[in-house]
Amino acid sequence: MTLPFPKVEPNGYTSWGRTEFVLVENFDLSIDLGWGQYDFLVAKGTTTDFGSVPWPLRLFVNPLDPQLLVGWLIHDDLYRRHVTTRFFADALARFVHQLYGAGWPKRLAVYYAVRCFGWLAWRNVKIEAVAEQSPDIAAKVKRWAGNDRLM
Repeated sequence: MTLPFPKVEPNGYTSWGRTEFVLVENFDLSIDLGWGQYDFLVAKGTTTDFGSVPWPLRLFVNPLDPQLLVGWLIHDDLYRRHVTTRFFADALARFVHQLYGAGWPKRLAVYYAVRCFGWLAWRNVKIEAVAEQSPDIAAKVKRWAGNDRLM
């Protein structure tokens, strides 16, 4: 079985110097999780930096590793849309990394890093969603969370 790869183009840089990419066409992936088929559609125009790997750790995990790209793309999309739990999004990325051939040390290192630090991105997306609906509440949440990225 040949697994698909997303078609992306560089889109610029994030605030931490990581290259950001944009999907140039829809990415569709259907996988069997053991208890049923799961279909993903990541829409054209979606942006991702794939793996948000800090510079010192890039000696061990390349953010553009082909074995990790699809898992990171799906993970970013699920985090951004909040259509599932954070745990499921993290576990699903680990499963997709395995499908694409990542060895267990790499999969576990990435999985535990996301479990330990992914709450920051998860929280920021929730705060940004509140900001779109109610700027007054968002200002209070921003002060409470110490989040200077908003507004």
